[in-house]
Amino acid sequence: MKGTTTTSSALLVLAFLIVVLSSLSAQEVGDNRFGLGYSVGEGQGVSVFGQRMLEEVGSGVLAVGGIFNLRGQRLDGGDQTLAVIGARVSYHPDLIKNDRFDPYGVAMLGVGFESIDNDSSYMGPRQEIEEDNTAWGVALGMHFRIFNFLGAFAEVGVGTGYATVGLSLIR
Repeated sequence: MKGTTTTSSALLVLAFLIVVLSSLSAQEVGDNRFGLGYSVGEGQGVSVFGQRMLEEVGSGVLAVGGIFNLRGQRLDGGDQTLAVIGARVSYHPDLIKNDRFDPYGVAMLGVGFESIDNDSSYMGPRQEIEEDNTAWGVALGMHFRIFNFLGAFAEVGVGTGYATVGLSLIR
């Protein structure tokens, strides 16, 4: 029964992301960014995101997209795997009058999956624990445009690790 709940939750989030991102392709506003980063915090892993800059709001730009984060860590006597798939919304205020630097805040909501596989008698008999739950996160970030098509970013927050650094393609 637990596997059915996990699969249903993942399919709902995936369907939502497909609808949101496919509707964005018809928009002609702003940049698309696709990022790949290294995450640390509750394990180490990778984050992949895509976002579309939608429209100007106040003195900044609102963006929406999706994120997938996968982290793992070795515990005493076992391995823990954490995964998050979700939607993200970010706001990019025009705080710095420089086209290369882009500070932003981001909020994320999705489904989180956790798996613990103990492989020693230290934690008792061998067992696997799998759980899915609502995942959320907030972060502050900075994007630096290296070239017109390539940028670097760093985010600090909670939800998909405590810190993420990486590169993004801009189109």
